[in-house]
Amino acid sequence: MKNSSNIIIASLVALFVLSAAFLAYTETKQSNPDYSRNLWMTYFNDPKSQDLSFTIENHSASSSFRWEVFADKVSVAKGDANVKLDEKKSISLSINDTAGKKILIKITAENSSKEIYKNL
Repeated sequence: MKNSSNIIIASLVALFVLSAAFLAYTETKQSNPDYSRNLWMTYFNDPKSQDLSFTIENHSASSSFRWEVFADKVSVAKGDANVKLDEKKSISLSINDTAGKKILIKITAENSSKEIYKNL
């Protein structure tokens, strides 16, 4: 009886160790932005200030990005950016008369688009 319980405990410990190793491997692989090569991000350089400058960080095959800035749903600026694979590009904006308005920046690349918001 004691021998069979030792076998069960050893089997459970081995299963736990193998499961933990597999999960650690897959998590490490998925947390790498270069693994899938289909990821790009955008964010404000300083989200708490009045500054509207933002960054596009590219880990995808796309390199051509189009952006447009809206202040209370009215387009106030637009442009294009070329961001190569594994690079970041900061886009500085100087737009007047945005105080008290809701700002939306829409960035588009081939098949996907992302939006970032800021209330000024």
